[in-house]
This record gives sequence, C-alpha cells and structure tokens, in this order.
Amino acid sequence: MLAFGLDISDRSIEVLQFNKRKKVKAFARVLLEKGIIEEGVIVDKEKLALKIRQTVKKAKAKGKKVVFSLPESQTFVHFFKDRQGILEQAKKVIPIDLNEVYFNIKGNLYIACPKKIVNSYEEALKKAGLEPLAAEIEPVSLARSLQAEDCLIVDIGAKITTISIFDKNENLRLIVSLKRGGNHFTGALAKKLSISLKEAKEFKEKIGLDQNKKNGRVLLVLQKELQPILKEVKKAIDFYGQEVKCIILAGGSARMPKLADYFFSNLNINAVVAEPLMAKQLKDKSVLFNVAAGLALRESNLKSFKINLLPKREKKSNFKKPLFYISFLFFILGIISLIWALYKFILIPFSHIPGFNFIVPKKIERQTNINQEEQEEITIVTIGDTPTGWLRVREGPGLEFAAIDKVFSGESFPLLEQQGNWCKIKIKGRIDGWVSAKYIIINNN
Repeated sequence: MLAFGLDISDRSIEVLQFNKRKKVKAFARVLLEKGIIEEGVIVDKEKLALKIRQTVKKAKAKGKKVVFSLPESQTFVHFFKDRQGILEQAKKVIPIDLNEVYFNIKGNLYIACPKKIVNSYEEALKKAGLEPLAAEIEPVSLARSLQAEDCLIVDIGAKITTISIFDKNENLRLIVSLKRGGNHFTGALAKKLSISLKEAKEFKEKIGLDQNKKNGRVLLVLQKELQPILKEVKKAIDFYGQEVKCIILAGGSARMPKLADYFFSNLNINAVVAEPLMAKQLKDKSVLFNVAAGLALRESNLKSFKINLLPKREKKSNFKKPLFYISFLFFILGIISLIWALYKFILIPFSHIPGFNFIVPKKIERQTNINQEEQEEITIVTIGDTPTGWLRVREGPGLEFAAIDKVFSGESFPLLEQQGNWCKIKIKGRIDGWVSAKYIIINNN
C-alpha cells in the first residue's frame, strides 16, 4: 500500500493518495478552527489528532503510512557558498541552538527544524493512529508535484511567499521566504479602495492585474504590493548565478488574472501558472493539493530531491514478548550445558576403558601473525582545472548516466574504482559516483 501525503497548515489539512499508476485514489480537505495550530505551533494536540483522523476517513485513504509537511514558518533553510564546515557556519546564521534541531545537509543547503516542533507533529500523527515515514519542507514537495526542473517557483500562500530555485536535475539550490501573501493583497485592496474584505477578495480573484477593469485601480494597488516579491526574485536569481529558464507561479493567489504576464514583463523570463499532475482529476481544487500530492509521490519517485527531518529511530525487536526471548535463550544455554556435562562426565571417563574407541578431539591452535598485517594502499584523486570550475558526478561510468552531484577543481577524494576513462570516487557524507578521468590527477598516499 502506497503511503499518502498529509499537508498540515494553520487553517486546513489536505490528504491525498495515489494508486500505483500515479492516479488520484483518495483525497479530502478539512478546515481547522483557530486554537489548534498557530504560526506552525500545535496548541491542541488532541484536537489536531481528531481532525487528522476525520480527514483520512473522509478521503477514504488506505493504510497507515504517511509522509507529512512541516510548517514553513518553523523551518530554517540556508544556502552556503562554501560547503566546507557547514555546521560551523550554521551556528552563526540559524537563530537557535543546533543541538535543539533536526537537520539535513544537501550539497550547500542546510535545512533544519526545532526538535520540539517535529516531535509534536509526529506525536499528533501517532495519536491519530498513523505511522510517519518522513517529514518534508513544503517547497520540496511542491516541486515534486509540479515536476519542476531548471526553474524558479514563486509559491504565494495566504501569509508567506516562498521563492525556490531547482536545477535541471530537480535538486533544490536556493530558497527564500518573505512574510507577504494573498491575505496581504486582500487587506491592501480593502484599505486603498475603501471596500470590504469580501469585495477585495473578489477583486483580487476576478480582476487581478487586468488594467482594463476598474480603470486599472486594482492593478495599481496590486503592483505596489507585488514589488517586494519581484525584488526578492531578482536577488535570488542574481545569487544563484545561473540562467533561470522558467518561473512557475503556485499557491492560491497565483491564479490572479494577468499575474504571469506581469512577471514576464518585469523579469523577461517565461512565467506560467502551476499545472499539477492531478489537475484534470481535481480541476479547480488541484491547487489546494499540490503539496499533499508531492508528499504522496515521495516514496515512489526515487530520483526526486528528498528531505527527511524525522529523527532516526532504532529498529524495534521482532519479538513482541521479551519474556519469550529470554526463555528461549535459557533453553539454548541449558542444551549447551547438558552436552558439556555428557562430554565431561560420561564420554571422557569411558574413553579410558579398554576396547572403547571414542576419540577425544584435540584442540586446533590458530596461528596469527599481527606483525605481518599489510596496510591497504589508498589512492587519492584531485579534481584538476575544468572549463567550468567543476565536474559532474554521475551514477555510472558514462555520459548516459544521470548527474547526481558536482565536485569542484582542487577537491580531493579517495578512488574506489576505474573503468576506462571514468573513475569512481568516494564523497564523504554523499553518494559515491563516477567522474571523467580526463580532468583528474591521480596520486598514491
């Protein structure tokens, strides 16, 4: 049974499960009243567990295994240009004791969430009768559901807008968040145009940035509110330092009319509104389940970028009854003691009786010579100068294999294997892979 995705926010829960053909099998959404989760912090764990059970039941999802999202407001993501000593650098950037967080390091990215936040969500899920497999941050799950590669995603939520960049291998390379979202746009329209919040929301959803409606007054207000987001997008692209081929607009406010045109005219980069995998099945509701869909696809999509901030747990013993295990151990010891007694008090004395041919086995001494141990020679390779300053690491010895990482000129690694013009290297803390022998220098240590 495939695990289902569970997207939990301050105001709603979304559940989605695919079948083996990646078709939507079950989905449901339940709203949360105030006082259950506030700013990503669980206030009432019992009520949350009850709401989770209701959502799973409403969706008719099968099984207990679940992948869930952590609140974006409670996670820390930082990109370090120098990947050496990231933990030491993180101490200066992350505003919390690193001993109090669960974290992942992926290339130059440091992703963390306070232990008390992760533990509280895990406990709520267990109270709801579920088995948590992984805890991810929302941008990673969103990108997986949108099949994002070589693009920048602008996820405009109700309170927060998240800007994330993914390379052509769907690896997260950069992420920035700012506290400005759909609720902010609605409030600004209500204030500047002296209208109710309900009417402001309708203007935002139906008029948006269309200059031909309402004499362009709605456009002027929204343009001003969108400027901080555009500014952060430009800064993110400059910091990334590589070409961004496409901008994907996601989140509830991404559906504002003419928003994609507005981004294109200001950035000169093709911009499109997100079209998720299950858009045809869920139609207008699909935008609400983007993150849940990405969570549900995590276990089946082996090549996608993955984050798991759940703590590693020791595997439970297969013996459900410890007393049975102890009894079995004493039984084995009793058998061994009985055999030893038979040997010592019956077989050995009888062996001295004339005509008794029982042979007592002699001890076989093992000879070891520690002084003759040979130390295995380790071969070290150094990445030489390349046209780009870096070298792709691939899954196998050939260009037809997928790129899984990068190494930079001047870095050194142990050599594991060599096939023709390709060398397999061991990268500490990452996946071993193959690099072209054309750009490496081999030395023996």
